[in-house]
Amino acid sequence: MTKLSASLPNNSDENGLDSLNAPMVRNPTDEHLVIAVLDCKTVTTDIDTGFEIATARILRIEPLQGREAETAEQLMQDAMERRTGVKKLDGFAKLLRDGTGLVVDGMNIDIETGEVED
Repeated sequence: MTKLSASLPNNSDENGLDSLNAPMVRNPTDEHLVIAVLDCKTVTTDIDTGFEIATARILRIEPLQGREAETAEQLMQDAMERRTGVKKLDGFAKLLRDGTGLVVDGMNIDIETGEVED
């Protein structure tokens, strides 16, 4: 399992999260889409098992809005489907998470993730 370092870039030109402070304070339950560049800060080895765990470091991070965010959301969904082999129904995860509740003919939908179950 990869871990994520809690530190952010010190250079304000590379840390776009600062621009989200006010919107996040005003609406703490809103989600924000960001794009980030990572590298590996450390690798830790469990001596008993030999299992290695990488800790990723954020080198640059920027919030996305509007059409950029829509495009990035689709890219993220496509990448997740390739990685997991699980196809999600567009928009259903957010609707279900928000408590809207949907019934789809003959499909079982995981209410937590929006994934179509077999």
